[in-house]
Amino acid sequence: MNNIEQFSKTAYVSSNGCPENLIDSARLKKYLEINGWHIEDDPDNAELVFFNACGLTKAAEEQSLSNVKNIQSRI
Repeated sequence: MNNIEQFSKTAYVSSNGCPENLIDSARLKKYLEINGWHIEDDPDNAELVFFNACGLTKAAEEQSLSNVKNIQSRI
């Protein structure tokens, strides 16, 4: 497994669900930026892909799975 320092320091961060998930993802983006990472708008251009999924309700779970499958099919 590669050491995280070997990455090109590009990241894609996305989430769905409750406002707390959105806040957590915003905090992660800020942390990564402070530590020299460039946040990409497209997972195809990112070395690190992070998706903060919600499964609290059936609808949120289905949306999360759909989003993960979409991202997975692109990278």
